[in-house]
Amino acid sequence: MRIGVIGTGTIGSMLAQAFAVNPQHEIWVVNRTREKADAIARSAPNIRVACGLADLTDRSQLVFLCTKAHDGRRLMHELGPLLRPDQMLAVTISSLPIAWIEQRVACPAAKVIPSVVQLARSGVILVCHGTRATDADRARLESALSEIATPHAVEEDQIRVASDLTSCGPAFLAALLRHWAEAAEQTGAMTQEEAERLLSGTLAGMTQLLQSGMTFSDIIHRVCVPGGVTEAGLVSIRQEAPAVFTRLHQTTQLFSQGSVLVVRLPG
Repeated sequence: MRIGVIGTGTIGSMLAQAFAVNPQHEIWVVNRTREKADAIARSAPNIRVACGLADLTDRSQLVFLCTKAHDGRRLMHELGPLLRPDQMLAVTISSLPIAWIEQRVACPAAKVIPSVVQLARSGVILVCHGTRATDADRARLESALSEIATPHAVEEDQIRVASDLTSCGPAFLAALLRHWAEAAEQTGAMTQEEAERLLSGTLAGMTQLLQSGMTFSDIIHRVCVPGGVTEAGLVSIRQEAPAVFTRLHQTTQLFSQGSVLVVRLPG
């Protein structure tokens, strides 16, 4: 497949490199800063730099728009007339309404929300199909995405919460585990580095259990002995965790609406 990627920042470069693992794919990239596009092209022989939007769309069957929101809105006015009905547009900007996108293109369109775990060609990638997409269009896009992840179709009003779980999820989980490692160090029993190694190994093993078909509840029941130390620890989690995750979803929702100013965290 001939795939075009507009924007080679974190998301665009990750998608280009993930698809480029398949040598049969021809990946075309374009970026406002040519040096960044050139750097991505050097990472795989089947990634090439297009001369501009017109060149990229002319060469591509599937086009990903992976810029920041304000750049994406501007570029859509230029990109829309270049796309043919037989092509497909996938926009990774969650804040752009799918109806707004569809008004500006003649081809089927979708919103696609990737995750950093696609670097490992794994995890879940969210797909919100446009109203004009036929069953064949949906199948074609999801077939392409299935090479690098498990596509999961969502409605537009599900994207924020689903993104918290999948796209933002790796960072949220990593932060929780890092705080756990810091708390382990504070007991005086080990360093944070050792605690992180133990947690990483446990998480890797737990992932294999989940992939074998076990659920979160299954794992809890296998570990938790009535009256034992695990049950005692779970009591504290059940008392504190629900409020943490409720606030998390509320904060990301407010931020997506422009109502929250986030102060950058150190480290």
